[in-house]
Amino acid sequence: MTTYTRRTTSYNERRYGKPWMGIPQGKMLTKDYNFVTWDGTAGSEGVFEFQAEPGQIVAYGQKDIRKNRGGIDGYKLCGAKGLHDFSTLPFSPIDVRGLSFEVRVQWLEAFLKPFVEVVA
Repeated sequence: MTTYTRRTTSYNERRYGKPWMGIPQGKMLTKDYNFVTWDGTAGSEGVFEFQAEPGQIVAYGQKDIRKNRGGIDGYKLCGAKGLHDFSTLPFSPIDVRGLSFEVRVQWLEAFLKPFVEVVA
């Protein structure tokens, strides 16, 4: 297991909810997360620190609570040298944000898994 750290920036607590990060349980991605503890207070900077195996995918997000506009969410890949955004991987994935959760899971399982060794 490797220890990973992700820092968060300060934010407007009247607009955004508390940041979250979770490790999917079971299959590669599910709606069942083992949530990572955030070391921060509302509106301030904070840190997520957790242990995972290289190749593990983690989900993260922060809800925009003003007018139910959704929020920021995405996935990171645990590599031997830290966390990688999908945009830094050596391929161009399609934009999965507009797809249903089930289609995202299928896409990630089919296309991301072969690239784990590249960043690990």
